[in-house]
Amino acid sequence: MSKDEVQKALAKKPYGIIASKRLPGSNKIMEVLLYQGGPSYWLYFVDGYLDRWEPTNEVGPVI
Repeated sequence: MSKDEVQKALAKKPYGIIASKRLPGSNKIMEVLLYQGGPSYWLYFVDGYLDRWEPTNEVGPVI
């Protein structure tokens, strides 16, 4: 799913980009967006498409 498709499916906008980095050995960019409201989740996008998600925690996203 693209960022826009995720936003429509969740019916809310992300809080913002929490982290980003270029993946080693490629030109791909990983971004972590925070979605809040009820349970909070980090959604990981690679080149604009959802790769995985996880509940937020005290440690921070693993990228």
